[in-house]
Amino acid sequence: MAFRFTILPTELALEIIRVASLPSDEDATAPRPSYATALALSSVSHAMRSATMPHLLHSVILATSPQVLCFIDSILLQREFAAFASPLTLDYPLLVRRFWSNECWEPLMDDEPEYCINYGALYEVIRGVDSLGLNFRSLHLLYNGLTGPEADPVKDWKCRHVTFAGALPRWNPFKSTPGGIAFLSHITHLTLWIPTHDYPWLPAPPCDSPVPAWVADIPFSSFSDLSHLAFPLLSKLIPTTHKNNPLVFQVPTEMLAYVAPCPTEDFNPAIFGAWALGSDPLSHGVVVPFRTLPSCRIGNSELGWEFPFMWGESDDTWAELEAHQQK
Repeated sequence: MAFRFTILPTELALEIIRVASLPSDEDATAPRPSYATALALSSVSHAMRSATMPHLLHSVILATSPQVLCFIDSILLQREFAAFASPLTLDYPLLVRRFWSNECWEPLMDDEPEYCINYGALYEVIRGVDSLGLNFRSLHLLYNGLTGPEADPVKDWKCRHVTFAGALPRWNPFKSTPGGIAFLSHITHLTLWIPTHDYPWLPAPPCDSPVPAWVADIPFSSFSDLSHLAFPLLSKLIPTTHKNNPLVFQVPTEMLAYVAPCPTEDFNPAIFGAWALGSDPLSHGVVVPFRTLPSCRIGNSELGWEFPFMWGESDDTWAELEAHQQK
């Protein structure tokens, strides 16, 4: 039976809009989360747009390079709207609270100015988010933002919770620039979703250790404010086929989470490395299972980490750790 949406109590109407605006992951085999419902709602009227866009922009998940460019274009468009006091103006730095990028194109030095990718436009948005997540394939947007002419990460970078994911961790670009060093020094909560294989240039961990060898390559000396660290344990579990699609498999994952003892004023983040690479790494932390498992199509080795980030898997790790401490 049809009814007029406008006759609903305001609080009920707003709650319906909020729930309908959440991205959909009903099809775990989809290449990216779907925002179709939120986009449709925002096109109904100015009032619906005003109610929908804060939910649509709260968690921005960019799964492909073209999506990154489209989002940059939308930021630049908002600058034009603001300059002309348009009623369509949205405060992206205020509304975007969680940001994820899975990949981005590398800008070329010899590009003509009109064809350059303006990754610096993203800086004003991501510098103040509550949680930033990046696949290592997407680091160029961060590098270029941190070194842009309008960036001053020492003074204006506010994001403290960072998640890195992907198969090839890269720290040297951060350690080699003042902006990168400032970025690392502001991080308090670091989550690493790195596949648990090891790298030939690193010493092998003890054969019975559940900690991957790449932990030894983390530049703990650069994380001066780090108080929370989480990374995956080496898993002996066999990937399982997704219940809805035999061509998709999921990887059971457990995280080992560490927290600095209180008080933290004199805490040296290098202690995390000593704990992880010591004889009993589990005794210093809490093992937290993944609730939203990363998945991948058979024949493709790249796991899809955007869905776990979208549903707050990294945030759940810290909540689980705090709950364990209160017991």
